Amino acid sequence: MTPRAWRLLLFALATGSCNATPAPKADPSTERRREEPIRFELDDWRPSPGGGTETGSWRHVDLAAPSGSCTVGVDRWWGLPPDTGGAAHEDSSRPVVVDGVPLRVSAMSLFEGRAQHVDALYIVPVAAPGSVFVRLVFRSCSVAEVDTLLAATRLSASLKGTAAR
Repeated sequence: MTPRAWRLLLFALATGSCNATPAPKADPSTERRREEPIRFELDDWRPSPGGGTETGSWRHVDLAAPSGSCTVGVDRWWGLPPDTGGAAHEDSSRPVVVDGVPLRVSAMSLFEGRAQHVDALYIVPVAAPGSVFVRLVFRSCSVAEVDTLLAATRLSASLKGTAAR
């Protein structure tokens, strides 16, 4: 597959232009197209094999860094996630700026109830809490790889007024 084809596939997965699994059919009288809250302007990151799932209000996409050693799980829920995902322990955090919005990346040693080392970034709009929830989970990523992805991340207008979490 050409680099351009990968970029188009990545864009389609990250923006909702295609669905790995069709979402349940909405009532046409109330259906309105929502702008995906997050997108990535990346040339060389690729969707992992089987990289996209959508069910109802949840969308998940896995992205792989060019090195192949770093993967990022991108989750978006319209509304809030149905549960907390399990116990977590934040060891440390560092400030980052994503598309002009100050946020924090948390280093975790316990995540989703299991001992595992991940970095996580949570984005929730302040102006409309509960309207959308975005989570990026970095596995085996260097600080440089995390920063590269975050520099290429664009947030929708609905996420521009977000709180660091």
